[in-house]
Amino acid sequence: MQGATITDEWIAEGEARGEARGEARGEEREARRLTLRLLRKQFGELPRRLEERIEAADAEWCEQFLERAMDAKSLDALTWE
Repeated sequence: MQGATITDEWIAEGEARGEARGEARGEEREARRLTLRLLRKQFGELPRRLEERIEAADAEWCEQFLERAMDAKSLDALTWE
């Protein structure tokens, strides 16, 4: 019976780690989606390089970039590389 308990705990830990990774990926996907949406609304068509940079970004980068974008008068005023 002890072996089943250890196995159950191991499986539960693996599931929890997998769930956490899945949530993090979902948050990053949503951050990228919202970043693109908000920038397109504010500035119109985006340069392909910027879209590619956003698609490769993590949630923290997107959040920081959007903070700067809120104060920018144009895309030219922003740096993203």
